[in-house]
Amino acid sequence: LKFFLSGTHGGRAMFGVFLISCKATAKIILIIGAGAYLEWVGIFNTTTRKFVSVMAVKLLLPCLLFTKVMYTMSADNLPIWLWLSAANVTYVMLGFVVGSLGVLVTGPPRGMRKVFAAVPAVGHGNSIPLMLGAIICTPEQGFLETDAAKAEGYVGLYLVMHSITMWGVGMSVLKPDPTGDDDAGAVAGGGPAPAALGRAQEPQRGEQDDTISEAERGDAWTASVATLEIDVPAPEQRRARLLCTPAAVRGVVPKWVNRPMVAAVLGMLCGLSPTIKGLMVTTNSPLNFLYSAMESIGRAGPPLLLMGVGGIFVSEGKPTLAGIGAAPMAGLLVGRLVVLPTVAIGFWMFCREYLGFFPADPIVLLIMCIESCTPSAYNLVTMCVLQGRGAREMSVVLFYQNVVAVVTMTFWITLILGFVVTERPGWDQPQ
Repeated sequence: LKFFLSGTHGGRAMFGVFLISCKATAKIILIIGAGAYLEWVGIFNTTTRKFVSVMAVKLLLPCLLFTKVMYTMSADNLPIWLWLSAANVTYVMLGFVVGSLGVLVTGPPRGMRKVFAAVPAVGHGNSIPLMLGAIICTPEQGFLETDAAKAEGYVGLYLVMHSITMWGVGMSVLKPDPTGDDDAGAVAGGGPAPAALGRAQEPQRGEQDDTISEAERGDAWTASVATLEIDVPAPEQRRARLLCTPAAVRGVVPKWVNRPMVAAVLGMLCGLSPTIKGLMVTTNSPLNFLYSAMESIGRAGPPLLLMGVGGIFVSEGKPTLAGIGAAPMAGLLVGRLVVLPTVAIGFWMFCREYLGFFPADPIVLLIMCIESCTPSAYNLVTMCVLQGRGAREMSVVLFYQNVVAVVTMTFWITLILGFVVTERPGWDQPQ
């Protein structure tokens, strides 16, 4: 603190970095707060929140990812996509090690050990990195005017591999043990449920809430969270109604393929074609109106998803730790928000220093570091719902993870901007 507030050049520079981090985190909090306000005054409810989240993942996020990835992608950037994909795979492997060690140390309920071990490993991607990149990468902070769009494009490239590991690896890991030795701790949508997770406050919605059980309260929170940031592999009866998914294709395409992922892949393919990219991205090009319209639509996606999180905090209240325990919860928070970013950021700094083929673009390193320190995606709750295990516990874990991340993200962004991503145009280096 003395260094931050000192009159030295380095102290002033670091205090400026700290203010940037606080502003970036504060903007996320304010957007979440806007959703909480809409829920408080009755504009948001379970139905409208679900509508907004479905609209975001079916239309808004695909438009955002398609335009930003196409803008960023080129043949020269293929190695960057490989590095971003490698970053996601690294976080999955490292996360499983951290999660498994946390399970051994804290001893969560037996039926939740596989679920808790997976929390630091899968779901390293949500709406927050999409917004943080645009917030941080401004000319005032020493970046180029095009770096904000580039950061969003890199997040889109990261999400391609993220979708594969989350829905492919994550669903396999969370699958209940067929031998019954690892029975699910809490089940959403069927099956036995142990001591459920409820809200710390008394229900205030109608007379029937006076008799609602703790299990039903936990289910209400879980059902609300499960509608956020998802493009869930649809049940077969729903897939049959999708006109854009012919029967012949449905048997070939994996169920974990979702629209945001498809949009990012299409953006990559179009970006690799100079002809298509020139027709759409270049100003005054014949199809620039289409690109601009999709870009405008896509900008609304991340804020709407974050507002949905705020709405849930008001509608469902603060969940309790019943059935989890303070030690397992603390272990999950420390493992995901402290240990994983510490090891990951140190590893990427090592790669930058000693690997000559590491990308020189500082935005790549920035996105790789941000993805390691943001809270897990709410898709984890959806996967637990689909697998019939641990959905209530997972929703509570993510609630407290997002609360604690307000502090940890500010710290990590300050560290990243002050000591990791320092080589950028216009940045006044500390002397």
